[in-house]
Parts: sequence; structure tokens; C-alpha cells
Amino acid sequence: MKNVLYALVTVAAAALFLPDLARAQVSNWELNLHGGVYQPDLGLDSEDDTDTDPLFGARLQYNFANGFGIGANFD
Repeated sequence: MKNVLYALVTVAAAALFLPDLARAQVSNWELNLHGGVYQPDLGLDSEDDTDTDPLFGARLQYNFANGFGIGANFD
């Protein structure tokens, strides 16, 4: 789990320190990769309240010239 966290922090730091690569818009298409931790338990189950799973996904979006966009998330 620590390796996943270190990888996410490294990617986030690279996006902050390399703004030309992170913000370059070559076309109207946009692809975002994201990651995190998903905890489905709401604390109602007394047997296992610490179940967390890694979550990875992507968003694909098309941006129109007028500022609107349409896209989909995949997790």
C-alpha cells in the first residue's frame, strides 16, 4: 500500500513541477488518470470496519469550443 501511495505522490509532484506537460492541450480530447482509496464500509458491520481497497481510474472527456464538455469516468 505504501508503494501505491508513493507512486501517487510522485505523479502529483511531477504534475505540479512540470506544468507545461500537465496543462498542454493538444486537442479537444482530455484524458485524466486518478487513484485513491475506496472504503465501502460505513461502520455498521462490527466484524470488519477497516476494509480499504485501492481505486484506480480514468476520465475521458471531449471539450467543445463553447466551454462545455461531455465525458465518462471509469473506476
